[in-house]
Amino acid sequence: MASIWRHPNSPYWTACYSLPNGSRVKKSTKLTERKKALEVAVNLESAARRGLTEAHARHLIADLYSRLNSERLPSQSVEAFFNEWLARRKIEVRPGTFAKYENVVKQFLAFLDLRRRRDISAITSRDVAAFRDALAQRLSIGTANIALKIVKIAFASAFRDSLISVNEAAKVPTLTKTRDRAGRRPFTIEELQRLFATASGEWRGLILTSFYTGGQRLGDIARLTWQNVDLQRAEIRFVTRKTGRRQILPMSSPLFSWFESLPSTDNPKDFVFPNTAATLKASKNEHTAALSNAFYEILVEAGLVEVRTHQRTGGGRSARRKLSELSFHSLRHTATSLMKNAGISAAIVQDIVGHESEAISTNYTHIDEQTKLLALNSLPDISAQKKSKTRRRKETRQT
Repeated sequence: MASIWRHPNSPYWTACYSLPNGSRVKKSTKLTERKKALEVAVNLESAARRGLTEAHARHLIADLYSRLNSERLPSQSVEAFFNEWLARRKIEVRPGTFAKYENVVKQFLAFLDLRRRRDISAITSRDVAAFRDALAQRLSIGTANIALKIVKIAFASAFRDSLISVNEAAKVPTLTKTRDRAGRRPFTIEELQRLFATASGEWRGLILTSFYTGGQRLGDIARLTWQNVDLQRAEIRFVTRKTGRRQILPMSSPLFSWFESLPSTDNPKDFVFPNTAATLKASKNEHTAALSNAFYEILVEAGLVEVRTHQRTGGGRSARRKLSELSFHSLRHTATSLMKNAGISAAIVQDIVGHESEAISTNYTHIDEQTKLLALNSLPDISAQKKSKTRRRKETRQT
């Protein structure tokens, strides 16, 4: 028979009840009122005797909570919670960020299927990890990690709202990106020169600007305006869109010569690359996919990659993309590799590229613009015209 007991030195009653096998269990009720503590003990023994399922357990807890606190236990289905969470986030974040949240929530609910109707507290770390792994197998590790991060943000909100007592999503680690990185490689110097010679118009400037600023991202370069460019100080200043990091980068000689050759403008808010910026603005959420595709065509024309076919793979949009080993992001790998090969320290390279350096964080080191310029000047001049073999033979005979 259920009973209660209280230690002389404790203000709380302990529930004492029997399991079906006859063993006796003691469990603190964390209650100071004798009547309420006894009610908890009776309910625990009753539940133990009839065999406790997950649904019965949640019903029992909710019932006890209501009786003891004169209010209902906060609860919400997974689907209802995520719909409300999205509604709140829509007014808190930028449209592009909200679109990512919305897409991940849609995939997570589809993955849960009928379990989306369960209480949010019923979702375990195993459910979240299974969702992460399914995305990694179908799409990419990077995509899976981004989705996991968004799910964690949502569950943290549920924890703050007292809808869950334990944040199960927080227990799930991200996956390492070793497999994804293996498919990318930097350009060789000869490939860079061929790429620059093949490119025309604004693309030449985009390539030069990215390469000589340590491989800054295509979207950040495309959004540059003339107020980001200081020709008197020979510097480019901007804030990265992805990380919000403020960058001040000196111009190496090839980059400064190119900027100096451009026609002047009276409006500092004019884009440095107006056609590229217009393409970016016209895309959904200012996504760089159209620009990346245009860059890929330049790679094809330069003979550096194969022509993409439009044959169906059977996976549709939800299938894993076959990554090209060369892309605009390869300029980042190339600049990083060349600077390190030239003996530039990792801390300086990371500061230029825009990664947080452990050495800088640990020692509070400030890397000045002159040091950065020396590092960037170690990069080869890919804009220099290569002489043809015929021209070189003529010059040799004349000398």
